[in-house]
Amino acid sequence: MANGWRLEVRGRPEFIDATIDTEKPMRLKAVSKNKFVSGDGNVIMEFNQRTGDDMKLSYVPDPSKPSMVSIPAQKARR
Repeated sequence: MANGWRLEVRGRPEFIDATIDTEKPMRLKAVSKNKFVSGDGNVIMEFNQRTGDDMKLSYVPDPSKPSMVSIPAQKARR
């Protein structure tokens, strides 16, 4: 990802499991064809962005403060 994190995504049409680096996987439920949201609404992944990015991860770093961080990502080239 743009910030150096490694993201692994495994999914199905109704949900995805996303793992960042060595953290435990997060299950995100589909709210549309290209948008997945965590149960608490603090993590959002949007795919097939029209900005040239393949995915955007947005999250609330501290739920007690009104802020959100968005990180764009492109598919890794192998």
